[in-house]
Amino acid sequence: MKQPISSIITLVLLGSAPFAACNVNTKDFTFDDDAYEEAKTSDGDGDGDNNGGQGGTTATGDGDLGGGSGDGDGDGEGGDPGTTGDIEPECTMTGELKCDDRQIQVCTGEYFINAGDACEFVCDEGTCTGTCKPGSSECLSETEQRSCNQMGQWSEASECKNVCLGDACGGVCKPGSRSCDDEDTSLKLLCNAEGQWDPDGNCSVGQCEEGACTACTGDETQCTTDSTGVQTCNGSTYDAPEECEDQVCLDGACTGECRPALGGSDPQRRCVAGEPSTQLETCGADGTFGSASGCNFVCVPGSDPGRNDSCGGACKPGEKRCDGTVLMQCASNGLSEEKVEDCSEKSLSCLDIGGGNLGCGECTPGEKEPNNRCAQRMVQTCERGMWVDSDDCTKYLVTLPNVSVCYDGQCTTGNKACDSSRGGAYGCWDAENKWVCNDGADKDGTDLKECITKAACQLTSCITSLTLPPRL
Repeated sequence: MKQPISSIITLVLLGSAPFAACNVNTKDFTFDDDAYEEAKTSDGDGDGDNNGGQGGTTATGDGDLGGGSGDGDGDGEGGDPGTTGDIEPECTMTGELKCDDRQIQVCTGEYFINAGDACEFVCDEGTCTGTCKPGSSECLSETEQRSCNQMGQWSEASECKNVCLGDACGGVCKPGSRSCDDEDTSLKLLCNAEGQWDPDGNCSVGQCEEGACTACTGDETQCTTDSTGVQTCNGSTYDAPEECEDQVCLDGACTGECRPALGGSDPQRRCVAGEPSTQLETCGADGTFGSASGCNFVCVPGSDPGRNDSCGGACKPGEKRCDGTVLMQCASNGLSEEKVEDCSEKSLSCLDIGGGNLGCGECTPGEKEPNNRCAQRMVQTCERGMWVDSDDCTKYLVTLPNVSVCYDGQCTTGNKACDSSRGGAYGCWDAENKWVCNDGADKDGTDLKECITKAACQLTSCITSLTLPPRL
């Protein structure tokens, strides 16, 4: 029969006067009171064969356990207790509690007996305590674990090296981490949620290193994305680029003689050699200077000559132009003009004196055809901007009544009549390419009443005379 341990301990205390004052809280313990009584006295139950049961004293010394004959109904009288010899009691304080692993035990005054069921977690100084089983562990997250110590208390959470699975740290890698296959150097590995490596594809360029594909292998080279420099592989990655100075990077190497338009910058330009230079070269995509283009005026060196030259200037070197009556000429560098002379100071004009050449003069050769004019009976020709006598009509002998005169820039003979477009009815010679006519009135501001000295202009022709009229 099971009874609360409190009643048993009460019995123990009553049977031991010296310890009658001990009070033990045993309300939560139960154990077998028959076993206790059997152990406490020397009377045991018979076996039904008139043989007394074995004495209950569990001597630890050299004494023999008592025994007697049974009474035939299985309840024979127990034998005499065995002698105790050198036996020492386990305990002397009745009701004293102790732990045997997780089992609480109570003292009977001589020895300890189990009191109730074993503790769920920990038995400490005769009391059940703790919140976990010592040595156990559990996962708090995918990477955190905590362990139960010997007192049945949870430790602070600790980080697993790889992953927490079930109730313990495990796995061979951290989920999400990357590595490379030991045999296939191009194979990438990715750690799964259970801390195991899974294949994650092969590298198409380079090889796998620390879970990622390297940019290159060996000492190969490549151009920067803007082609301004070259990079060399250090076995796995490319070093910092080395700039291609005044060159372009093509096929992994610096080449050419100049830098084209790269990285948003203008291409290099240079003036073609000349004094002065009037042509400009521009760097092409292959890093060489292409065909030159002409400048409107001159090619001007830049702040970095040979790299940022440009077309500029104000005029073409040596070129002349008329600024009113002033003749101007462009300086040899094409950057400014210089005054040559003021034609008005010579009572001349600034004009084309022939062949597109500008200068001070009276006329422009070839401006009219023929390139002549009449000055009374003298033919004049425009040469280098000046009227020059070229033919004297008086030297031509004619038959009377004809006369040799200058008409429309050339000598002619015979009777010449003036038409209305030439200003009158009669005339004798040509002035400023016009037939000077005389009908007895002053037509052109010059008194030409007589074609020939002391002779009159009769009808439509002049009377021949050896005396020539004065030249205008």
